[in-house]
Amino acid sequence: MSEIIWNLIQTVDPNWLYSSISQCSAAIVGLMGAFLTTKLINQKSIIKNIETQIKETKAKTEFLKESIKDKESWVKRVDEEEDLQEVKDFLKEIEEEIDLNNPPSANELLKKANESENEYFHNLNKKVLEEIYNDEYLESIRDRRAKRNLPFGLGQFNLFEFPVLTNPQISGIKWDRYRKYNDEINSIYAEIKYLENIIKNKENELNVEKAGMDLKKTFIYLAGFSILGVFLPLFMLTLNHEIMFSSRFVILGIVLLGWLGILLYLINEISLLKGSEAKDEKIYH
Repeated sequence: MSEIIWNLIQTVDPNWLYSSISQCSAAIVGLMGAFLTTKLINQKSIIKNIETQIKETKAKTEFLKESIKDKESWVKRVDEEEDLQEVKDFLKEIEEEIDLNNPPSANELLKKANESENEYFHNLNKKVLEEIYNDEYLESIRDRRAKRNLPFGLGQFNLFEFPVLTNPQISGIKWDRYRKYNDEINSIYAEIKYLENIIKNKENELNVEKAGMDLKKTFIYLAGFSILGVFLPLFMLTLNHEIMFSSRFVILGIVLLGWLGILLYLINEISLLKGSEAKDEKIYH
C-alpha cells in the first residue's frame, strides 16, 4: 500500500501542485485581509465609544462644578466674615494686655490665642489677623487709652458707637443655609471625584485600545505568508521540471508551517476580539 501511495506521489504533476498551493494560499491571504479589516473597524468603534464616554463625563463634571460655583462663593464669604469676627473678638478681649511700647507680633498673638481657655480663638486665621493687627490698629488703642484719661470721664462716651443688634431668627436661617450649602458642596465634590476617576480609567483604556491599533504585526504575518504561500510557488513554476519535482516536498512543508502559524495567529486574535466585545457590552449594560 505504501508503495502505491509513494508511486502516486511520484506521478503528481509539480505544475498542478504549485498552482494549487498558490491558489489555496491566496484564499488564506484573502481571509486574513478580511479579518484585518474587521479588526480595524472594531477597534475604531471601541475607540470612538470610549472617546464619547470621556467627553460626556467631562461635560458632566464641568456642569457639576458650575452648579455649585455660586454656593461656594457664598460659603466662602460667610467663612471670611466669621474669620474676621473671631479675630476682632480676640483682639477686643486682649486689648488691655497689649503693651503699646513693645507690642507683640502676630505670631505671638496666634500662640496666645491657641493657648487661650476660650476654644473659639484656637483656630484664628493668620492672614486676617495680620491684616487687622497693624500700626493703625495699635494707634486706635493708643487713642482710646488717651481718651480715658480726659477729665470728668468724657473719654468714656462715644456718641457714634451703637450696639449692633442681631435678629436671632435671621442668624439661624443663615447658618441653616450655610450647613445646607456645605453638605451640597461636599456631596457634589464627592461625585466629581468619582467622575474624575472614571475619566482617568477611561483614558488609560483608550491608550490601551490605541496601542492595539498597531497592525504592524498582522501586516508582517500577511506579507510573510503571501511570499511563502503565493509568490514562492509561483516562482517555482518558472523553474525547470527537475527542480520543481525535487523541491515539491520542501515547498509543501514550508507552506504548511506558514499556514499553521497563520491559523494560530488568527485563533489568538479572534479570542482577543471576542474578549474586547464582551468587555464593551459589559460597560454599556
